[in-house]
Amino acid sequence: MEMQKQKPPRKKNKIITKRKVLSATMSGTLLMTSVVIPTAYSLLSNQITAQAAALNIDLLQNITSSNNSGTSTTNRWTSNSGSHNVDFTISGHALANVSLLSGPRYAALAIPQELRGYVVANGNTSVTTNLTIDFNQIALINAIVSAGDTFVAGVATILGNNPLASINLTEVTTQLNLLKGIQNIGGGTFTSPTTLNGNSMLSAPLNDGMGAILSQNVTAILQNLRTAVNSLTATGLAAPAANTALALIKPPLITAIDAVLVPLVNGTGGILDLLLNASALGDTSITIPTKITAPTTIASNIDAKFVGSAVQTNLLDVNILSGADGISYVYLAGDVNLTLVAPTGNLSATTSAIGASDATATLPATLKNNAGTDIPVTSVITNSSGTTVNNGQLSAGTYTVTYSAAGYSSVTQTLVVTDPADTTAPDAPIVTSVTGNSTNGYTVTGTAEPNSTITIKNGAGATVGTATTQPNGSYSVNLPGSVGANAPLNVTAADAAGNVSNPTPTTTPADPINPVLVAPTGNLTATTSAIGATDETATLATTLKNSEGADVPVASVITNSSGATVTNGQLSAGTYTVTYSASSYDDVTQTLVVTDPADTTAPDAPTVGNVTGNSTNGYTVTGTAEPGSTVTIKDGSGATVGTGTANQTGDYTVTLPGSVGPNAPISVTATDAAGNVSDPTPATTPADPVSPVLVAPTGNLSATTSAIGAADGMATLPATLKDSEGADVPVTAVITNASGSAVTNGNLAAGTYTVTYTSGGYEDVTQTLVVTDPADTTAPDAPTVGDVTGNSTNGYTVTGTAEPGSTVTIKDGSGATVGTGTANETGDYTVTLPGSVGPNAPISVTATDVAGNVSDPTPAKTPADPDTIAPKAPTVKNVTGNSSKGYTVTGTAEPGSTVTIKDGSGATVGTGTANEAGAYTVTLPGSVGPNAPISVTATDAAGNVSAPTSAKTPADPKAPSDTTAPNPPSVDTVTGNTDTGYTVGGKGEPGSTITIKNPATGEVLGTTIVDKDGNYSIKLPTGVKPGTQLTATATDAAGNVSDPTDFIIPALTSGVAIGNSGDNMGGKYFSSGKLPATNGADTGWLGVIGTVILSLLGSLLFWRKNKKEDES
Repeated sequence: MEMQKQKPPRKKNKIITKRKVLSATMSGTLLMTSVVIPTAYSLLSNQITAQAAALNIDLLQNITSSNNSGTSTTNRWTSNSGSHNVDFTISGHALANVSLLSGPRYAALAIPQELRGYVVANGNTSVTTNLTIDFNQIALINAIVSAGDTFVAGVATILGNNPLASINLTEVTTQLNLLKGIQNIGGGTFTSPTTLNGNSMLSAPLNDGMGAILSQNVTAILQNLRTAVNSLTATGLAAPAANTALALIKPPLITAIDAVLVPLVNGTGGILDLLLNASALGDTSITIPTKITAPTTIASNIDAKFVGSAVQTNLLDVNILSGADGISYVYLAGDVNLTLVAPTGNLSATTSAIGASDATATLPATLKNNAGTDIPVTSVITNSSGTTVNNGQLSAGTYTVTYSAAGYSSVTQTLVVTDPADTTAPDAPIVTSVTGNSTNGYTVTGTAEPNSTITIKNGAGATVGTATTQPNGSYSVNLPGSVGANAPLNVTAADAAGNVSNPTPTTTPADPINPVLVAPTGNLTATTSAIGATDETATLATTLKNSEGADVPVASVITNSSGATVTNGQLSAGTYTVTYSASSYDDVTQTLVVTDPADTTAPDAPTVGNVTGNSTNGYTVTGTAEPGSTVTIKDGSGATVGTGTANQTGDYTVTLPGSVGPNAPISVTATDAAGNVSDPTPATTPADPVSPVLVAPTGNLSATTSAIGAADGMATLPATLKDSEGADVPVTAVITNASGSAVTNGNLAAGTYTVTYTSGGYEDVTQTLVVTDPADTTAPDAPTVGDVTGNSTNGYTVTGTAEPGSTVTIKDGSGATVGTGTANETGDYTVTLPGSVGPNAPISVTATDVAGNVSDPTPAKTPADPDTIAPKAPTVKNVTGNSSKGYTVTGTAEPGSTVTIKDGSGATVGTGTANEAGAYTVTLPGSVGPNAPISVTATDAAGNVSAPTSAKTPADPKAPSDTTAPNPPSVDTVTGNTDTGYTVGGKGEPGSTITIKNPATGEVLGTTIVDKDGNYSIKLPTGVKPGTQLTATATDAAGNVSDPTDFIIPALTSGVAIGNSGDNMGGKYFSSGKLPATNGADTGWLGVIGTVILSLLGSLLFWRKNKKEDES
């Protein structure tokens, strides 16, 4: 083990690095630090407290406990399951208020009554802790400090007498400071033997391990101090004189150090006991190893409560541990209880007639239990509302049969009662009226059996209309006008069982004799005043003939294709509807077609701005014409030699072949979209130049870039061209792009360019240069599929990303293309698929670039169609429990569904989830109550809720009468005085009533109820005097009264503890069992007070002895 001391705040005071541990049983790290204890600490030797059981013996606060048994309320050991190695770990923190008491320290674990005789120690107890010591409590240490202070003062005197000398006291004062006041002496891990005491407790002594830590660290300090004193020498010019004087003052300090160091190293003189009595535990973890053997039989489930703590006391009884908070449980299962086996399947019964309430179900008189024995049972039938109904008075519906037997939890079965099959046809329907005509159709009304289906057939037997009667039997059926006037009909009614009534014959009415308007035949036409005008007025009829030939005045409304009304006289070209109306007549309509007038105006003759070129290289004609018109140029013989189109501003450019010749007459015309041709504009080609001309190269030049998208194409350009006389002429070449900007050869990207060749004395000639990228053979990356949404009814939408501009193709599992789309400039695509692709269908998505390269496919899948089908109603296998501990409902439901249980008011009282096999278990609070109706539903992942299954909680079992009196309460503290009244505190059976009496007078001085943690506090009336003997009893809910606990009001009550003369009272204490060295029964309050008095006398004698030694 290594130890390390923390640096004090003074400079250059590093004094402890690494040392070996003295005790072979210790491991870990010992840490020596100087700390200031908070003012909340009480380190007074004569202090009396009344905390933690009978005395303030707890060494830690905030104690917790755990174990590694692996058991829980749902995972219990079974009887006769053998031995189990279980480690109990007890953890706690340093007390905020510390009393330094004498006596041994123990780690202790109380064994619950149910497992006494089944728990043994399984090795040494392991303790990890750190210690704090109050050196002020140790006279021999104070003697060293006093001698040290005298020594330091002597050094100051020597230096005053020898100013030319120097003495470094740093190490001496550093070590002396470590022996002053309260110090954190360090921490470590040690082991201690574990002892079983009377089957009720395991304990391990702590003093030896704590002593090893204390001995090692204090020895190190004293050895360092002794070495520092012995090696202390003066330097400087006056060193000889100073060292002579220094040698004279060292012995008293060395003697004081040796008075502690020698017996401490030799283990004599009781020094270690003094150190232990002045020390306190800091944060601590204790592990007690045990072996627990499960009993061979266990009547019922056991929650075995183990309580652990660390204590310091001369009187260690199992009872005093009950105040500790270090509780952990080991859970054991009771032997298998007998249960009724619920019948499988549903019961069934049938009424005597539809709607009758007379069905009798055959119910079993016995059921098997889980041991296979027939058990007589009683049966109760309840309806879906939980109301009890009589067997023999059952109507159609679903019921719950609850089977009960003494000593068993009830089980249930579903009973389904049905009506007999319906074979009776309904009565023939009644026809009240038939109205309408052959134009607008007919309506048939009447009455028939409620909720029956009405079918109307024509004379040929074809169905022409159907409907369902209302709950009151009325019906109304619409028939088409095609049935005709005066047509025979048959009306029948079919009930829910499919029985069809006899037909009721009837006839449609004759059509009315009233005349109708006769719609005009053919379309109306009208023409606007000019192309694009909105000024046309249509000539509309003011009268129409009726069906009898009479003229009927009509009003007219014109509507456009959108149904909006338009004004006659403001009509533009288009198609309209004219609606004619007359009172007492149905409207009739006619189509109106409005057109613009024909275009017969020729465009203006085009202008000719310029004619350039020659007979070698051809000619270019430029000018203006009507925008969008076709410009045609003909030679003198009338042959067309060139065409072009005027742009939106009217400009045109037309090239002519050189064969037209120089000085040749040409004519230029413009033709509009209607085919009208302008007058010709004459022009003439220019004369050829007298000097020779350059001959433009024929065909296009070509070049290729190094890669797709590269701008490094290099065209091979001619350095000479032929002129018209055949001579080679050196030329320079300039390349321009489509915008007319010059570009550098060698920096050409894919595209079309113009190469202009120039030579002095010649007109320029041009040639087209086409630069292409190399063939693209690289397939795009496989597209991503971001989402697939939709369903088989409305189709699906697939979204994702692919190479920008690529074509996205989606195929189904058979390889058929089911959708395509194009990725936009950012690569996003959206493709819709038809619903016929189907749910959960595999699809593959590919991207094809402009070069035709196809990516690898990306697989995806269409989503499942939404689930709209509710699960089947869950089954209820068993409902067990009672109103005290709650209920457990088990059964089966759709796997993965949420099982919801509601009470009779519809409030949810429990939920659970069915496992993969469909089994579920749901716990309900006891507040649901016995014999309470419950309904159980299953909700699937899509939110569909099943029909409810009814069940009922079982009746509460009759509790056996309680005749056992509670344990006597403890009286732990009495505070206060006669004038203000005393307060008595202690422990008792939770829920019991504590009564404090004066046995001499029989007067009841106070009562209270013990809380759920077993604590009580009673304020006594004023006037009760010190020395008065009182009794405390506990009365449980059944009226059983405990034996009395006697106690006396003390003279001083500032935190005085009162011993408990009673036995175990449950919540906090364990009964019987004593730790080693106690070996007797509980000593009672007299023994406790005697112990306190002896401790006080011992402390007083020790103080007087120390005082005399100090004075001497």
